[in-house]
Amino acid sequence: MDMAVLKSAQEFSRKSDGVFDITMARQLVKWDYLPRPDTRLCSGGSWRDIVLGDEYNIRFRRRMIVDLGGIAKGFAVDRAVGALKNNAVTAGIVNAGGDLRTFGSPSELV
Repeated sequence: MDMAVLKSAQEFSRKSDGVFDITMARQLVKWDYLPRPDTRLCSGGSWRDIVLGDEYNIRFRRRMIVDLGGIAKGFAVDRAVGALKNNAVTAGIVNAGGDLRTFGSPSELV
């Protein structure tokens, strides 16, 4: 997992008072939106139960399922646009399964 994605996810969770929560996956499994892992090993928890340390040090206070689907594709799109711009691409469209971003002059996108 990219630490920047997790830090942003926690910030969105804090600012939304938990409306955005990457630990919602257990509930999404119950609603059949995600595949069914062995949920007996997961106690639930919330974004507050993820402790981010330095570098790649991540600690979970409880066993939980984390789903980054609500944030990871947006990060991937942003990184792709950054890579294109860093390589002198002046305009483009990046689409990652519905997460879409354009950059540059609209006349260059035609």
